[in-house]
Amino acid sequence: MEKMEFERWYKSPDVAIDFAEYPKIGSDCRSVPLHSHEYCEIEFVIYGKAANTVNGAVRQMKRGDLFLLSVGDSHRIDFQRDEALIYKLNFKPDTFPPDMRKLLEASPLPLAQHYPDGEFEAIRADFENVRLAAGAAQNNDKLSGVMLRISAEALICRVLGHIPASELLPSLPEAVRTGLRHIRGHYNEPFRLSDIAEQVCLSSDHFSHLFKKYTSLSPKAYLRQCRMQSAHELLVSTELPVAEIAERVGYSSPSLFYRHIEEAYGKKPLDIRNLSHRQNENDSCF
Repeated sequence: MEKMEFERWYKSPDVAIDFAEYPKIGSDCRSVPLHSHEYCEIEFVIYGKAANTVNGAVRQMKRGDLFLLSVGDSHRIDFQRDEALIYKLNFKPDTFPPDMRKLLEASPLPLAQHYPDGEFEAIRADFENVRLAAGAAQNNDKLSGVMLRISAEALICRVLGHIPASELLPSLPEAVRTGLRHIRGHYNEPFRLSDIAEQVCLSSDHFSHLFKKYTSLSPKAYLRQCRMQSAHELLVSTELPVAEIAERVGYSSPSLFYRHIEEAYGKKPLDIRNLSHRQNENDSCF
């Protein structure tokens, strides 16, 4: 499950900004599963290729491509077999001064744009400035927090200044946003499609069709993904019995839980836990 990650990024609640990466190493294909979040995200392709499905619209990603997603947008990334590296900046709009927030609110989001060779290095340098400032901000002093905010503002301004050349992506309907939030917040409870459809004043069939159109998953498939992600976190971070984990993430049938875990990760629950333990032991040797 995707959590409010700012809690782990920085101790200061005033600096809800983070630089991170989506790396893809080796020849195996992999994906960043469908998710939505309560913050904005900028993704910039340094090298490699992938497909970014934003609010149901599939866009190819290659070197120099940039995506700016707004609060509540849903997306997934499917990497191709080549190695790839994507820089990303996550931020909460209200961490910025009012004039920057107004600029973001007035911009047509989400959007995609491309930076050719002549502009590529300039925006990459802006990302590197954010990376350095983000590392310094881990020390939790006010000056480094201010520097992070300033470097992030410079990057965002460069992106928003490129809007005439941007491709606008579809916005996520409020009914789908509500459905995503509901499933994410209640994934461990009994699932009734009619309950969500009633919240958004749609029939179950209409809501299900709309949800799949804009997320590429059915509501039940997204529910299963949320349960599997939460189960994986519990397997690698706790010593809880597998049966208890199954119950915690919403399964009344342990056998169904086992089957879904193996389908999702290609391994049995205890194999996932043991592999994680071995990796942690190897890391501690360095």
